[in-house]
Amino acid sequence: MSVDKSLKIQLTDYDVKEIAPKIYKINEYNLSTMFVIVGSERALCIDCGTGVGDYKAVIEKLTEGKPYDMVLSHGHVDHAGGREQFERIFVGEKDLNIVKEATLAYRRFYILVMRYLMFFKCIKFKDAIMKKVGKEPELIPVKEGFVFDLGDRKIEVFESPGHTEGCLCFLSRSDKIMFSGDTFNPLELMFLAHATSIEEYRETLNKILAIEGYDLLWPSHLKDPLTRKDGEAIAAAADKILKQKHNFFLPSIFIKSKNGYSIIYRPDHVRRKKKERKKQL
Repeated sequence: MSVDKSLKIQLTDYDVKEIAPKIYKINEYNLSTMFVIVGSERALCIDCGTGVGDYKAVIEKLTEGKPYDMVLSHGHVDHAGGREQFERIFVGEKDLNIVKEATLAYRRFYILVMRYLMFFKCIKFKDAIMKKVGKEPELIPVKEGFVFDLGDRKIEVFESPGHTEGCLCFLSRSDKIMFSGDTFNPLELMFLAHATSIEEYRETLNKILAIEGYDLLWPSHLKDPLTRKDGEAIAAAADKILKQKHNFFLPSIFIKSKNGYSIIYRPDHVRRKKKERKKQL
């Protein structure tokens, strides 16, 4: 799919920073964070953002003519909203059905919400250049164990259910970096519709933290990376929720904090449901 000329850099350039040799962090006007990893033979792009400008042009400049794949860390609007510019996208199998929820109306609503949450330090609604998704890209399900071969870099895929059921993390052992999407965040949103229980999320944190081969966690939405110690602190906040008794079921959300790390969650969605427990046995 060629670059849409009507979107051609009518905005100021995306904020692009090289966080390791040929690995780029792209700030989408404080709406989301994407990554482009360039290998010797091809490249991998993690997330396509909310879709407020010509992100494809940014990618093609960074990849310098190399072929590339687009993969989503999960299917939320700020990670899948810009999919209109791409012909095919890899996505976690359990998030296939939520990608199309990132409609033009939802993307616009997300910008309005973020304007308030970011104290107006993100793109103005009137400055965003967004198009309705005319033709949905081919969505290719990807599972744990899949490896994106970039030549001199191999990017391993790990399933990380929590923030959504189909969340994925991506490990570059040669760079000692885990690209963790929204799986690790100092303010983790676990109250949204597609989130797992806190119990399942805690199991994911254990799993990702037990993986060898990385020193840094690069999540979405943050200026700087997290360390394993940060990851352990987020896990401790989840433990605090699991140790607490929840003897009621209310349509509300709570926030639990420990050592400066917080999880927003629903008290009726802390433990696995009985049916899901039986499947695990």
